[in-house]
Amino acid sequence: MAAQAKSLSLFDPTILGPAVGDALKKLNPRTLWRNPVMFVVEIVSAATTILFVRDLFVGSGASFSGQISLWLWFTVLFANFAEAVAEGRGKAQAASLRRTQSQTVAKRLDAANAVKWQLWTALLVYLLLRYLAFMSNWAHSFSRLFAVIRTCMWRKFDLLELLGRYGTATGSFRYLGRPEQAFFPGFV
Repeated sequence: MAAQAKSLSLFDPTILGPAVGDALKKLNPRTLWRNPVMFVVEIVSAATTILFVRDLFVGSGASFSGQISLWLWFTVLFANFAEAVAEGRGKAQAASLRRTQSQTVAKRLDAANAVKWQLWTALLVYLLLRYLAFMSNWAHSFSRLFAVIRTCMWRKFDLLELLGRYGTATGSFRYLGRPEQAFFPGFV
């Protein structure tokens, strides 16, 4: 049996180290162009940095423009860092899956066995549905029973009670149309 893959922590140095460098590389506008929101934030943070430098030389309101610039650059860097960490974790997980895939031994079914399994499964489903039709005194077609069961398959219903409430499991019924209306013209 293959060994269980070790789960990587969010603060794993093998992921965080390269993520810092990748976050700085992602400051390139050509890279950020793929993420329009962060691209706009980077452009605005560059503009506020220019205004901050201008305010330093002029001497008016430099602290406000500096804080805005700092927060905008922090936003861009944090978003790039988070994206780089996610990419690093994804790459590590893919490498782990590749290692697991090369160590896993699976039993392959040949085509003849696969067809036999499918036929046996279909036969069992058919027999179970026929038994259900018998137990509920289903008076309609088998395909209608199959459609009723298929529509409520993923809900937890008592199927015999549902068929009883459906109103057609017992007693007589009437056709809503002529039987020949159920077929396409030209197909017999």
